[in-house]
Amino acid sequence: MTTKVEGLKALEKAMMTDIPKAARRKVLIRSLKKAFQPVVDSAKSRAPVRSGALRDSIQMWVQTEKQSGKHGFSGTVEAGPKKTGAKSKAAVMQQADYYGRKVSAKGLKGGVWYAAILEHGSKGSVIKKGKNKGQVIKPTRAQPFLGPAYDAKAMGAIDIFAKSMWKEIEIEAAKAVRKGTHKVKGLFR
Repeated sequence: MTTKVEGLKALEKAMMTDIPKAARRKVLIRSLKKAFQPVVDSAKSRAPVRSGALRDSIQMWVQTEKQSGKHGFSGTVEAGPKKTGAKSKAAVMQQADYYGRKVSAKGLKGGVWYAAILEHGSKGSVIKKGKNKGQVIKPTRAQPFLGPAYDAKAMGAIDIFAKSMWKEIEIEAAKAVRKGTHKVKGLFR
């Protein structure tokens, strides 16, 4: 799910003119993390709990434009296997499955593999290869937790993001002025 925020021109102008370039990345990351935390908390409270592993696998991270290949920054809330470098293990498994490649479970420790099955459900299937060949996997009903958390908290996250950005910009602008490293040109003169 993606939410695009527009109409924050004054915020963008203050960011570009009132704080040093070196501080901009930190301001964005801190603000995105504050904004996404309620989504994470909501998803954890909605996750089905048997052992607690699924709930504990719900995580958030922020990607820069270099990592995402797009302009700007993005935030992600995910359940399942933990990150491995720039790609999450779930994404690696999904990509390998898409291209028909086998994926070893080696290196996929530290998370849960069934997060997507619980979120979306499954039709069931029959194992076609290996020692469990012929075993029937029963259909699983969906028990969504990430989608409802996003739906419940996304608009609030946008508000938290904007307020946090203003506060962070004020703090960084004041630091820069105190240090004498940056002249404030925009809103915080």
